[in-house]
Amino acid sequence: MKPGLPYLNRIIARFIPDAGTRSAAMEAGEAHFAAYSAVNYADLARMTSNPILGLTTKGYEMTPAQSVLELNGRHPQLQKKGVRQAIAYAIDRNVILRDVMYGYGQPATGPLSRKFKTAGLYTDDLRRFDVPDRIEIANRLLDEAGAPRGADSMRFGLHLEVNSFGEQWLRQAEYLKQALAPVGIDVTLRSEDTATWLRRVYTNYDYDLNEPFLSQGVDPVYGLNKQFLTSQIRKGVTFVNDMFYSNPEVDRMLDAGMREPDPIKRGDIYKKVQQILAEDCPMVWLIDVQYVSVFNTKLHDHTTGPLGTQQAFERAWMDK
Repeated sequence: MKPGLPYLNRIIARFIPDAGTRSAAMEAGEAHFAAYSAVNYADLARMTSNPILGLTTKGYEMTPAQSVLELNGRHPQLQKKGVRQAIAYAIDRNVILRDVMYGYGQPATGPLSRKFKTAGLYTDDLRRFDVPDRIEIANRLLDEAGAPRGADSMRFGLHLEVNSFGEQWLRQAEYLKQALAPVGIDVTLRSEDTATWLRRVYTNYDYDLNEPFLSQGVDPVYGLNKQFLTSQIRKGVTFVNDMFYSNPEVDRMLDAGMREPDPIKRGDIYKKVQQILAEDCPMVWLIDVQYVSVFNTKLHDHTTGPLGTQQAFERAWMDK
């Protein structure tokens, strides 16, 4: 027990599935705190003009995350590295940042968020997909992969499972469909409720493309191992290796990185892993996500450390 703490008598958690209703609750003063971008990015500009509300990106310094595009490695076309790389080249991450994230975040360069840079674990010295001639490269790779254009100019079709966690993910999916069409990939969007979506992707593996956003935690052991270890191909477990990616060298290096105590050697291991993954391209890394919290200005000391809402609310207090 800490004398005099907590200041608040109680905290009531409300579960509001609809994004518009969440925004309305904050604007009306019926809810006082919405973390982890519970309010859609598209609504944030309007929130800043509301005198009872404030915004902060603090409290996420130790919770990096990425928006990604998972590729089902069992699909005949997606088994080809050239096709996977072509998809990565075809996507303009700056469009997603501007039109979906409304400027919150940064274009992802590879498997690790930039937030790992200060720990010496991040590198952008790897295959880059944001080059000026990316569309030409994508078309060449698809030609070389034996995927010619048909009479309708399309090479093949893929289904994209739309992330059900907010309207911004539908907007992202609509852009991805537009981005892949010029290189001859015909994308069909499929939107379902959360339980059906997760079961389809992580239990039934009945998908081609999937657009989750993935937490990377405070260390690559969490952020990379669950996505890319062969042992993490676990039927029925959500947000693990559903791409059927298996590379013995990556398995060995991730195990070594987990055990290596020397920070320099550990950084070298993870930088090499990122380079291999960028080359293999089992998924497409889109955006280093920046979460945003919206709060009622009557609520004080709600964010007091780098773990934000994962820390105690013991010092939070409300104006009367």
